[in-house]
Amino acid sequence: MTHLSTYTCSVCNKEKQITKDWRTGCIESPDGEKICFDCCGAIEADELHHLDFDTTLCMHVKQVNEREIYITNWPETLKIPVAGYILGKYNFIGRRADYYFKFRGNCYKAKKVGDTSMAHVRRIKAIPEHFN
Repeated sequence: MTHLSTYTCSVCNKEKQITKDWRTGCIESPDGEKICFDCCGAIEADELHHLDFDTTLCMHVKQVNEREIYITNWPETLKIPVAGYILGKYNFIGRRADYYFKFRGNCYKAKKVGDTSMAHVRRIKAIPEHFN
């Protein structure tokens, strides 16, 4: 891996290296600030923890095998194990999966439709009892 240049994360103020592989290791805000993936994970963990019941957050589902499934952010610097899931059908797209998980004492449901890894996460009052 060849290092091309460096940047300073605008959140943690650490100097980070941009490598030649397919991703830079940071996101860039519309006003040009660079935020490292580690800080992205911390920010998204905080957003998830404070998510209102009527708001959704876009995250990803990472399925390693049938029993090892995680809810993650895009760079996978936030990784939360799933307690259980339900598979079903969804109109013309065909497949739907509902994933249930707990994070920092709150309960959540991630709905994934179709063959994408993207899921819409919302906070719920409790996960189904058979997943506890």
